[in-house]
Amino acid sequence: MIDRAQSSKIECYNLPEDKPAAKPNPFKIGEQVRLRDGTATNGIVRGVLGSEVLIAWDGIPGDPQWHHQDYVSAEKKPLERERAAPPASASEYKPEVRPNPFKIGEAVRLRDGTAANGVVTAIFGNEVRIAWDSVPGEPQWYPQDFILAEKKPAESARAPQENQTEPDIVDQACRLVARMDDNQRQRFLARIRATCK
Repeated sequence: MIDRAQSSKIECYNLPEDKPAAKPNPFKIGEQVRLRDGTATNGIVRGVLGSEVLIAWDGIPGDPQWHHQDYVSAEKKPLERERAAPPASASEYKPEVRPNPFKIGEAVRLRDGTAANGVVTAIFGNEVRIAWDSVPGEPQWYPQDFILAEKKPAESARAPQENQTEPDIVDQACRLVARMDDNQRQRFLARIRATCK
């Protein structure tokens, strides 16, 4: 009787498999990720198993989903995103936020000349609320970049009078210091300290 298990017709070979070498999984639990094709963003890694990544997506209800590591990339950090972003068009350009140079009660006008004789009634960040003398109704909010301080007449530009009270001098000094940048302010304070010694 012939043993069928060792039939001479069956040949066995030991062939190496054509599988690529496994890469270590680069993701860590808690890391922010997105899909490479852009179909999903704002995901958080909840688990890692071999080359698979368990991701919980922000804004998508349900259980976290498993994705292969090759289809997932790390979410760029906010600073990297700002640096990598192409410059916005001229209409979307926003200048850096500067300290608001206006004070409540100060006389102002619009830069384009459409309105004058306004008084600052409130300040919020880089917005200025202005009550116009010639316009009835509630005061309106404007960005500080659209406003200019009203030019004072030549009489007020002269040297201060001798009978000026001390609080007015302190108020003027405070306004002067508020308009200085950091370097000017540091030099001014150093000079005052040196003078007082």
